[in-house]
Amino acid sequence: MVGTPRNLGRRVLWIVAFLLACFVVKVTMHTWFERGTSEQVRRAAQAQLDKFRAEATKENPGVPEAIALQEIATERGAAKLATQSGEQRIETAAEMYYGYLALNTIARPAFCREQGIAIPAWTVAFETANASETARAREIFAKTGLSENHLYELFADQFKEFVALDMNQIASDNKVPIRDACKLLQDHADEFVAIMRLDKSEPAVYKALMTP
Repeated sequence: MVGTPRNLGRRVLWIVAFLLACFVVKVTMHTWFERGTSEQVRRAAQAQLDKFRAEATKENPGVPEAIALQEIATERGAAKLATQSGEQRIETAAEMYYGYLALNTIARPAFCREQGIAIPAWTVAFETANASETARAREIFAKTGLSENHLYELFADQFKEFVALDMNQIASDNKVPIRDACKLLQDHADEFVAIMRLDKSEPAVYKALMTP
């Protein structure tokens, strides 16, 4: 077993990833529905994320990219919710949550499998801790017609890019190889999941999502 993780609460890039996913979905979804192809949406998504990364670096000079992205995405995600109300706000929160869910239950396990490490304890811990939030989000998805599988297909490249950035930051924080960063998630799943709980890490998103 890999040792106890260090700096567990200092930075949580998965929060960045789900906010970025939301941002890209909201920017590109109308293009997709109205006139665009899947490939056009993918290109638009990558262009928007590249712009977002450049802005994060500019606004946070000298700060590691993972942390700079966290700061700018958390700030803008909260600001976006603050401008909305009613069903629009609930739907935005559900889309934010979708990114958080997909990153951690699809993209992260897939990344670790590529490193030769299975992380079933992580997946179980995450799904168990977030069961109520997932059920609520899927209730909203059913009303809006959002297809989880199609969205993941459209933005798979972005999920892969940001989970790699996140896992490399975890490895750097803990001074271990990338394979051992996956082992940390497997061996300390409950600790990681507890720190990244939505109600603690992003209370505005949690409140909007769980509003009846």
